[in-house]
Amino acid sequence: MTKREQILQAVMAALTGTTGVGTRIYRSRAEPLVLADAPALEVNWPDGDTAMAGYAFIEWQLIINIDVLTRGAGPDSLADPIIESLHAKLMTDIALAALIQGIYPIGTVSPAIEEADQTQAVITCPYRIDYRTPLEALT
Repeated sequence: MTKREQILQAVMAALTGTTGVGTRIYRSRAEPLVLADAPALEVNWPDGDTAMAGYAFIEWQLIINIDVLTRGAGPDSLADPIIESLHAKLMTDIALAALIQGIYPIGTVSPAIEEADQTQAVITCPYRIDYRTPLEALT
């Protein structure tokens, strides 16, 4: 299993128990969210790149997006305690920290608010994760 996949699985595990979300954490979800599934988190990785190669390793930068999906009156306000909780979980998870060199929030994307059976918001929280692999392998 690649180091990237190990990191993504560790992120998913770290997010379990996020305030208001519990286990409604999805990865690259294709199906639309229904009311019973909200609030929820979706983790995806839109980008990854090498930062530098050293003598015995490659340094990588992985961008992950964590979408916070909420429904109800004031869906962007409903997302605030979820965002606070997920941030704390990512920044303090020991299993994730053991795999990476660092994790950094890179802002929050303005909420996409739309009408559904209730008003829905999707707020994207992007993070940059720095990690290393040996020069000869991706593990």
